[in-house]
Order: sequence, then structure tokens, then C-alpha cells
Amino acid sequence: MFKQPSILLLASTIALSSLSACNGFRQEKVQVSSGEQLAAHTKPSVVRIADGCQGKVYWRGNHKTYEVDNIALGSGYFVNANGYIVTNAHVTENSRDEDNCKSELWKSFIYQLAKDYDKDPAAILRDAEAMQKIAQNAQTSDYEAIRLVFLPTGDKLPFETKIAGKPVGEGKDVAVIKVEVKNAPVLKLGDSEQVQLQDHLTVAGFPGAGDSGVLNRKSAFVVSFTDGKLSAKKTTEDGAPVLQVSAPATHGNSGGPVLDDRGNRRIQKLN
Repeated sequence: MFKQPSILLLASTIALSSLSACNGFRQEKVQVSSGEQLAAHTKPSVVRIADGCQGKVYWRGNHKTYEVDNIALGSGYFVNANGYIVTNAHVTENSRDEDNCKSELWKSFIYQLAKDYDKDPAAILRDAEAMQKIAQNAQTSDYEAIRLVFLPTGDKLPFETKIAGKPVGEGKDVAVIKVEVKNAPVLKLGDSEQVQLQDHLTVAGFPGAGDSGVLNRKSAFVVSFTDGKLSAKKTTEDGAPVLQVSAPATHGNSGGPVLDDRGNRRIQKLN
């Protein structure tokens, strides 16, 4: 079961296009003049991110081992050819807070256990005595933090968090992570002040709404593009610039780029 990050459309940086060809990535140098060319120019730089934890819980009551996970899915994009990726801080939050991630794994176990015994999981979680008895008869094992970046090719690489801000509402929701790769195709950051109200924008990423049981595995790594406009410029309580975008973006888009139509400009989308 995957948990998706919550959504808030924000943007604070603009990027100047300088996409480089690289080993392991297919990317054509094109003159951006249409939506189709813009998408082709951008796809190699956008990645999917999975972050969280997983483990197992053995329940003596029915001698069954439950597999549990707490994994958030988000998007990001390369800003450095040596594998540095910008995303949202909340996309990488689960694995950085081990205690909370373990707590979520325990809740996942309770929900599965309640289903097997046809009980209300919420009622069990509220019952301190029941929770204590369950804990006495359960054994956790194989805890593992999940920090993975999926390239457009479908290849996956472990990542390391280099810098992380605070989640939405607590500070600047930005993180920089790194994977071991060379000559990655880059979207360089620039000045967000160049974006004007009602400018046409394109959201790139991996919306959770696109995940469906009818799609094959390869489709999970196909970048989605949706259109909208810059509807407002605002500021957070701590002074960070906020760009409100009308483009529809669902869970899973968090951390992906927003692109304008000028061909050599990119806006980072912090959602």
C-alpha cells in the first residue's frame, strides 16, 4: 500500500534550459516551439521518487507474517549532471523520520490484522489495552528504509538526501537528493520573477491518478504533462515566494517541474 504526499501548488524557482546529452539517457537537442517538442525536451530530466519504509510483523495468534509498508511517491528532476535532483521535502520525509515510519508500519499491520478478524481497525487503535495485548504477541522484523529514484528508463537507483527543508506549512518545502549517475540531463534553476500572471504553464511529473491496475509496469515511468496558467503570486508566513498554478496536479506530482512556453525557461513546482 502506498501513501501519497499531500498537495499544495507552490513554486519558487525558475530554471534556464540547458539539457545535456548523456550516457544511459536518450535525449535530442531540439528547438522548443511546441508542446510536443517541450515534452520531448523535458522527459529525460524528470524522475519518479519512492520514499518510506517497509518491514514484516509476525502475529502469534494465527501464525501469520504480515508484510507492511509506508511509502510515498513523488516526482523530481535533475539540476546537476552528477546526479543531484530537486524535489519537495515532504516527498522524502518518511525515510528521514524513522520513528514515525515505524509507527505507520504498525498501523498498517493493525489494519491488516483487523481485516483478518473482521474487526474495526480504528476501534483497535483507540483501545490501549487491546494494543498492548497485540504488541505482546507480535514480533517485527526486516525493517528497511526505502529511498529510490526511478529513471524514465525504468531503472532504479538508491538516493541520499543532501538538503531537506520543512514540509508544507512548516517552512520551505524543498529537498535536494543525489543518485550515483553521470551526465544526467539537467534543468537548470533560474529566476521565478520572470513568470507573469496568466502565463501558460505545463506541469510534468508522475500523478498518482495515472497509476491503474489496467496499465502495465512500464507505464508507471512515463512522465505525464498537464497544462494551466499562473493564477497568483503570493508569499508564505516565512517570506518564501509562492506561485499558484491552475494546472491540475494530483498526488504523485509533488516535486516535479513546471515549465513555461519560452523554450529556455523552467519553473520548479513545489506542490
